[in-house]
Amino acid sequence: MQNQLPIILAIFLSIGAFQGLFLAGIFFTSPRGNRNANRWMGMLLLVLSLLISDYIAGLLGWYQRWPHLISIIFPLWFLMGPLIYGYFRTLTGQPLKLSPRKIFLYGLPLLAVVGISLPFYLKNAAEKLAYLQTPQSESVRLLSVALLCFYTLQIGWHMLQSRRELNTFIKEHAFSRDKIPAHLTWLRSLLLIFTVFLALDILLYFAIHFQYVRFALAPYLSILILSCFTYTVAYLAILKPQKFFPESAPKNIKYERSPMTPENLSVYHDRLKFTLGTEKAFLKRQLSLRSLAEMIDITPHQLSQVINQSFGLSFHDLLNRYRIEEVQQRLTDPRYENYTILAIAADVGFNSRASFYRIFKQFTGQTPSEYIKDNRQPAKTSSH
Repeated sequence: MQNQLPIILAIFLSIGAFQGLFLAGIFFTSPRGNRNANRWMGMLLLVLSLLISDYIAGLLGWYQRWPHLISIIFPLWFLMGPLIYGYFRTLTGQPLKLSPRKIFLYGLPLLAVVGISLPFYLKNAAEKLAYLQTPQSESVRLLSVALLCFYTLQIGWHMLQSRRELNTFIKEHAFSRDKIPAHLTWLRSLLLIFTVFLALDILLYFAIHFQYVRFALAPYLSILILSCFTYTVAYLAILKPQKFFPESAPKNIKYERSPMTPENLSVYHDRLKFTLGTEKAFLKRQLSLRSLAEMIDITPHQLSQVINQSFGLSFHDLLNRYRIEEVQQRLTDPRYENYTILAIAADVGFNSRASFYRIFKQFTGQTPSEYIKDNRQPAKTSSH
């Protein structure tokens, strides 16, 4: 059984790698759901498949045959964090705009590792084989520990940012625990999977390094988790595609059974515009769909229909539109010249600095500072 373990592992990992490649192709080409998010997931699966193949090559002795392949795939580990973060940002409606500068910054850790590894890449085949067959020197061990710490900090930071973006999105849309959309529960599961992977990877590295564990499977446990991830994606893509490809209800049939008449819709629309535009109910920081419906004297479901059909927006998008318009008015009003941007944002109902800046740029295409520079008129001074 001990002699068969490498073959069994290689078969399991190979199936995972091939699944990952196949699924990457599906995500790259699928017209369903969020196509930008699909591309991020496709890239993540492609990178994971290549990382898994690195272990397969070691198990099957390919590096002894082709030593110049040793460590070629290793730098790809430093793409995982940015790919996870990009996927989260896109599925929560905040797609990353990849300018050349951002591409360089996200790719900088990978480039740094390539630079560190360059002396090894330039060795001849015999020297690379000798590296495989001899125990690691103390300097190589220290470099391995440093790279692991660097990798942990990098992917850990991206995962924390992803978690923050997800929690902010759920809070902004006021989802109850039992009504969180399937694709958002999937994002939570994805975070859990990669958190377990990262924790196990760190523990196993030091446990093996200090010889606390010696069973044959130990060096492969973390990559087995990543391989299981591709199995999980394959299962969900077939049986629960709504987790990857959230579908919106067609607008023309969503309210086909609603008893609301066009006349009622027009009346409620006018009430809503008066409540938000004249009375400025949106200034209430904790304004919810239910509390706004009570002001207009209709049910939350009816209010949702009025907003969807009359404005073509969700409740939160409509609320944000009114708030951003109010912010724009105040930012260009000399009377508010001594107010900070965040003070104005808080005054019109925004709870989070990050969400305010994101939403402002989403509606205006500019940051608040850029908007002020382009639009604010200096206060008039009295002349004598």
